[in-house]
Amino acid sequence: MPIEFKKCKNITYFMILITGASGFVGRNLVRHLNPRSSIRCLVRKTSDARGLEGCELVEGDITDKDSLFAATRDVDAVIHLVAALGASTYKENCDVHVGGAKNLAEACKANGVKRLVVASSVATLAERKSDYGITKKMADEVFMASGLDVTILKPDFIYGRDGKGFLTLVEVIRRHRFIPIVGNGRYRRQPVHVDDVCKAFFRALRSESIGKTYVVASEKPIEFNEMVDMIMRKLGVRKRKVHFPVLFMLLAAKAIKLRKTKLTQTVVLGIAQDRNEDITPLVKELGVHPIGFEEGLKKSLG
Repeated sequence: MPIEFKKCKNITYFMILITGASGFVGRNLVRHLNPRSSIRCLVRKTSDARGLEGCELVEGDITDKDSLFAATRDVDAVIHLVAALGASTYKENCDVHVGGAKNLAEACKANGVKRLVVASSVATLAERKSDYGITKKMADEVFMASGLDVTILKPDFIYGRDGKGFLTLVEVIRRHRFIPIVGNGRYRRQPVHVDDVCKAFFRALRSESIGKTYVVASEKPIEFNEMVDMIMRKLGVRKRKVHFPVLFMLLAAKAIKLRKTKLTQTVVLGIAQDRNEDITPLVKELGVHPIGFEEGLKKSLG
């Protein structure tokens, strides 16, 4: 059922700004929202706006302070989804995450916007952080120190029918004669379906979660090897997994980072670190019970 923000626990939002609305999570958020006339989406000139029909589109960029001042006028709350997922340098990550956080916080203050729900990442919790994880953590600190009514959500690997990262993994399994695995593959992840991520954003906006941070992930950690095996079973294929040392993959990512490639330091470090985060606050305080990976695969590949 579509979620009408005007009927949520006596919290009234007449206009919500979504930054990064044309991305995977943004498109899925919009899909659930009604009325869309109450949603303003920050998009760039090059953004694919399919799926955002009915929303108010405003052109801008998280690194463009003036565009954010315009985008946050007459807004009651902001859902911040922008991330430098394809960034190859520390500077680019820093400009988008840290600089963008400062720009958005300043624009919200200037226009009297208090409520802000931010998409961070479990990459900020990793022992070995990539440039992405380092700068995302810095951005979290900017938002929490801003004086705004902030809630931060930290998803693990988000998957779904139209998720690029997930579909890339599926295509590698479908098309390659063998499956390349970073490291030994025994590290655990807590993949979370995009519908549960959207639910977490909705519940955070409706709740008294100000000043809090929530990990958004499945309850049961799964070894990466098992994730791949589960996808193969769902696709009806059986292929050999070949493991490459993490150091080799990091060096390879560094060597080819200037090319247009999906192999980056962020991808390697993001995959090859053990994850076992506590989602009790997500369940007890926001009432979100993420589905398991097997059930999620039925929704994503069925």
